[in-house]
Amino acid sequence: MASARGPVLRLGIGLALVALGWGLSLAGVEPARRYWFQLVWPGYILVADGVVLARTGTSLLSSNLRRVAGMAALSAAFWWLYELVNWHLRNWSYVGGEVLPRSLGLVLETVAFATVLPALAESRDLLRSFVRLPDPPALRLPGERWAAAWMVVAGLAGAGLLWRFPEQSFPLVWVVPLLILDGVAALRARPSALSLVRAGRAGPVLLVALAGLATGVLWELWNAGALPRWSYRVPYVGFAKVFEMPLLGYLGYLPFALVADAAWRTVSGGWGGLADAPVTGLGPAGGGHERRRDRAYRGCE
Repeated sequence: MASARGPVLRLGIGLALVALGWGLSLAGVEPARRYWFQLVWPGYILVADGVVLARTGTSLLSSNLRRVAGMAALSAAFWWLYELVNWHLRNWSYVGGEVLPRSLGLVLETVAFATVLPALAESRDLLRSFVRLPDPPALRLPGERWAAAWMVVAGLAGAGLLWRFPEQSFPLVWVVPLLILDGVAALRARPSALSLVRAGRAGPVLLVALAGLATGVLWELWNAGALPRWSYRVPYVGFAKVFEMPLLGYLGYLPFALVADAAWRTVSGGWGGLADAPVTGLGPAGGGHERRRDRAYRGCE
């Protein structure tokens, strides 16, 4: 197990960053209050990592910092792609960031976006350190390659619908990338959610999705009343808001976490969150449990 010093140091620094970020925001200290997101989310990552390290003896930040840096870089690019799609969908916008110079705003936004994938990974590990989700029954599907091919076709068709009918098809933005990325992974005989679902070993898939929902609740909670913040324009289901997000909108965080995981698996060639270890596998730089899981994966095909 990890020495007490590492977890305590992470917890102390992380809680201090969260308190500083929210303190500056609530006190209205300008312009520092504009940087709250860049403080509270690194703070959360450190707090979660400290808890996981204390409970399991290992953690995301203690395993391979080069890999974490790669995850952060991918995270920034990953969310900028969503921002690009949103220029067409116009489902969310930002309020209160106009006072910052545009060049500084772009830097701060990129720093904030770099925390998305690490925060999801930390939430997944934190949840996994407390609970082990049971595997649901196997889902009877046609042959894996056939099902995977149709996932890719459905994903590409959904992308076309998003472009042509953005008002009606906007929820597909959280599903289309998963269909394409996971379908391609299955076609290449790489780790995929589809394979685990077919094999009746989808507990890790549920874990990743639930971690996404939990992180989404935090994102929306910490967004409420902050400045700058994001605001939603959600056609048809924009009622019953919890914080800034309509209640039904929280369902999007379930597939979104799986999209993030699939993006990381695509780049790293590893398991992402689809592994059973207490701190889930994050790619080929991991330990022996990932190699054992890869052999088990090939055996379930």
